[in-house]
Amino acid sequence: MIHNAEVNGDLTSRGVQFLMDTSGKQLIPFEQLTPQDIVIIPAFGTTLKIEQELEKTGVEVHKYNTTCPFVERVWKKAEKLGEDKYTIIIHGKHNHEETRATFSRSEKNAPSIIVMNIKESKVLADFMLGKISCEEFEKVFK
Repeated sequence: MIHNAEVNGDLTSRGVQFLMDTSGKQLIPFEQLTPQDIVIIPAFGTTLKIEQELEKTGVEVHKYNTTCPFVERVWKKAEKLGEDKYTIIIHGKHNHEETRATFSRSEKNAPSIIVMNIKESKVLADFMLGKISCEEFEKVFK
């Protein structure tokens, strides 16, 4: 749920179970959930797809949503920028929970891409300036 092994260990010892690990690997299939289960959305949020899967099970997704307001603010800003026809560039690790959650929302409203570091940012800039081909760009941003 959070990036703190000690806290996660304490939660596990108290009976809390994790649906996924921090890399997004499913630990408990959605099909095993019931409407009586409590699912806590962590501070970094979750993807729209995961929310939809939870809703299918009858779990009240927004009842225990602890998404940080600053994270939600980024989502709202991305939505607004998309409405204004901007492309959204997200800086982060593509497999990090918060990055995945943010991307799932931004791609809904606008062309979106994740850059992890300055090297990837330079590749993106070179593509935008026409200095590299689409094929070269796609090698980096599969």
